[in-house]
Amino acid sequence: MTEEPASFYSENPEEQFEAMREENVSDRFLEFRDDFAGSLGSGKVLDAGCGPGRHTAYLREKELEVVGVDIAPGSVEYAEKRYGGDFRTGDIRDLEFDNGTFDGVFCSAAIMFLPPEDMELALSEFHRILKDGGILYITFKIGEGMNVTEKWGSAVERYYVPMEEAEDKLESAGFEILREAAPKRKDHNDFADFLCRK
Repeated sequence: MTEEPASFYSENPEEQFEAMREENVSDRFLEFRDDFAGSLGSGKVLDAGCGPGRHTAYLREKELEVVGVDIAPGSVEYAEKRYGGDFRTGDIRDLEFDNGTFDGVFCSAAIMFLPPEDMELALSEFHRILKDGGILYITFKIGEGMNVTEKWGSAVERYYVPMEEAEDKLESAGFEILREAAPKRKDHNDFADFLCRK
């Protein structure tokens, strides 16, 4: 039996924090993360699906003003205790921020927990809260259908989309894709990275 992401990650924030260590993520991700921060220089960023706050902390080190939002209350509590700052419990499909609040939105390994039709809601929200010319970094899991991931004594559903569908969703939401990197194998359920502009 699977759990909702909110409860799955609330129960395992320390394990999630350890999984996000730099030695456990790809060099490509680190390069895109650096490019995202460098393209902004300064400004206000939403870390959408911030989890336990590791990437939020990195973006703050780059002198960005960062708000972290996650659907898992346990992850938000962990991030607040570890780092302090502005962390909030929230749903990326229905964000509490005004139009044009942010210069950038950083969304790593979060949209995959939404069914494809709900991904469009999240992308619409990202577009709404970004200023004109704002930058979005986002990852999609590339593949087909839904997959159940088992770890930490439980299971959670993840949703995969083909590369072309991810591109279409971004462009339909009003984003210009500046740079993208697909998985090396088209049949492999792996991350694709996108750097986009509103």
